[in-house]
Amino acid sequence: GATETYSFVRDNDISNNGATLSQISAIYSSEDNSVVVTIAANGDVIASDEDGCTFDGKLEIPDSSTNVFEISYIASNCKESERNGEFFGLGGFDLDQGAIIFGATNGEIATVFQGRR
Repeated sequence: GATETYSFVRDNDISNNGATLSQISAIYSSEDNSVVVTIAANGDVIASDEDGCTFDGKLEIPDSSTNVFEISYIASNCKESERNGEFFGLGGFDLDQGAIIFGATNGEIATVFQGRR
């Protein structure tokens, strides 16, 4: 399969703004609407993609002085079996843009999501 490389670089102008779960809670869609992620005010995450994968997990903010968050979820019902399983990753939230980005891995593959409210 194809290999892509992603790098996450901390942007202090954005990362130094604190964030709360209530600020982040919303429904986010990828640019092409192929993935929809819902984040509840308690940090629960549910999502689905156009291929039938479903995602159920949790978002936590370990340090409320930054807007960096941890995300963990279980992917299931994916057509490609390697996409199923437990994932863990990191992400950030841009309050001004109403956007989130996160990357997560299950130890075999990695996923990246970028979405807006």
